[in-house]
Amino acid sequence: DYICFIDDDETADKNWIGNLLNCVHKFNADGAFGYVEPVFDHIIPGHFKQREFYFSAVGNTGSIAKFYYTTNCLIKTELIKSERIPFDPDYGLTGGEDVHLFERLVNKGAKFICSKEAVTYEFIPQNRGNYKYLFNRALRGGQSYLRRNLERRNELFFKIKVLTKIIFRFLYGIFLFFLYPISKKKSVLGMLSIGDAIGKTRALFFKFKALY
Repeated sequence: DYICFIDDDETADKNWIGNLLNCVHKFNADGAFGYVEPVFDHIIPGHFKQREFYFSAVGNTGSIAKFYYTTNCLIKTELIKSERIPFDPDYGLTGGEDVHLFERLVNKGAKFICSKEAVTYEFIPQNRGNYKYLFNRALRGGQSYLRRNLERRNELFFKIKVLTKIIFRFLYGIFLFFLYPISKKKSVLGMLSIGDAIGKTRALFFKFKALY
């Protein structure tokens, strides 16, 4: 009746599936997205050890999900089977095929909620606790986000509006990045902002970077 997703580098809390199922039944939902807890390698510098650098925010249990991912979720099987090709191969090397699927299902009326008690744990190794990895992660997210939106809105005015926001986001990221001597955490946020802006720029001109 249901399909659960978890990343291959994660471990599940002993009540993981039970919490997801209970949440779906209680709130009469079509799927639920759980909470991913990072487990950082002790070698990673402290300013990189922030959950929000690696994972999407999760709302209160029962609230409508704003972010969709296959790192920790449970979905009705019938919804997955309702799509002729659930995961679009065009997104396979650029990332974002999971969000692309779940957004399509939401647009068809699916109800997805948050389940904060459904916890998985993901180890963050040393090679992910650095600017390069987080830059590429933000770039992937930015290009995937705008690519999906351009499928629905490809008019000139929308593109001009997006480009304006990209420019401001890039400049804001540069400003934050050079605050390193004052705040190392803000410098990481700056790098994420820069990566996001560059990813969206690539999507705007349909130059998708393969990151897998």
